[in-house]
Amino acid sequence: MVQVAERQIEDGPSTLSEKFEFAFTAVKSLSEAFQKDNSHYINSGTYQEAEVRTDFIDKLFNALGWDVNHDRQRDPYRQEVKIEKTVPSRSSGKADYAFSLTPFYKRVRFLVEAKRPQPNIVSPDNCFQIIRYAWPQRAPISILTDFNNLHVVDTRFRPNINSATSRVVKSWHCSQLQDRDKFSELYWLLSREAVAEGSIDRFAAEVLPIEQVAARQYNLFPGDTRDFDDDFLEQLDDWREQLAVAFTQEPNSNGHVDLTIVADHCTPIRVKLGEAKIYSSPSYHIKGIGQLLGRYTTGRETPGLLINYVRKPDIKSIVGKLKTEMDKKLPEHQTGPCQDHLLKWSLLTRHKHSSGEIVSVGHIGFNLHV
Repeated sequence: MVQVAERQIEDGPSTLSEKFEFAFTAVKSLSEAFQKDNSHYINSGTYQEAEVRTDFIDKLFNALGWDVNHDRQRDPYRQEVKIEKTVPSRSSGKADYAFSLTPFYKRVRFLVEAKRPQPNIVSPDNCFQIIRYAWPQRAPISILTDFNNLHVVDTRFRPNINSATSRVVKSWHCSQLQDRDKFSELYWLLSREAVAEGSIDRFAAEVLPIEQVAARQYNLFPGDTRDFDDDFLEQLDDWREQLAVAFTQEPNSNGHVDLTIVADHCTPIRVKLGEAKIYSSPSYHIKGIGQLLGRYTTGRETPGLLINYVRKPDIKSIVGKLKTEMDKKLPEHQTGPCQDHLLKWSLLTRHKHSSGEIVSVGHIGFNLHV
């Protein structure tokens, strides 16, 4: 009976009503199977996160129309569902599932963090974790689930462990998924069809509390309601006060550079350009160097910055591997090996610019893994 959820959607229903019926039948079967042996799943202590993901959570979202198993979207750069493999006793720094829509694969619509089944997963640590993953992605809501319960979490505001559990705004128990009306609530929020029609944004606009109400309801601290980019700029502004420089987001002749840093306390005024990236790999970082030097830098500016936000553990080793790769490839006309920067987890390189000038770039690492 549970195998209904394993059917490929492409061989299944085509009309919207048929898709709903197919999804309801499949998820009801999953719920009944879980309820039948829930004492084993919840109380035995032997049934782990990797198992519940394979046995239930993957199939739940497959039934909701998402290509979780990549049966159709085999190109890794064109997949609407990105999945992190479970590694025992180690965090990857990413949510277990990230959902997007074609063709905007880098725009995350919502995240899902899975846990092993237990009586209650709404803990400060668990809620803080999903908020920490989702806030930089600007996802208004994300999901915390062990399949026994599925919780919708408001992830619009800065993660704060003291207010994290108060951000749970809607929940379903596994048994409720056998009820057509309750399942309908879930389907019209998280199914692929619903998300493609704007269900997440509608839910955020119509159900989530407005900022002023949320600040009271979630017991937010001053500054918690700032947007991720605004929060980052305020941090830069704190540095500006200390360093007597100005940080702004300004247009450049070839587009928009992330940061323009102006030291206006000296003569002549000095300008530094900076790009900020969520670090994913050496190759992605090297593309960022090309963007900074090829699109924005004219050769007149002072040394540029490439800021790396590292979500994965062991930033020290990550920067070390980046240094090795750059010393090997000498990208963007790099003139020699990387030098150690004065800042921790940071490097300094020099490049032959198209202007003929030698341009320095500081590669600055920020550790986001807690």
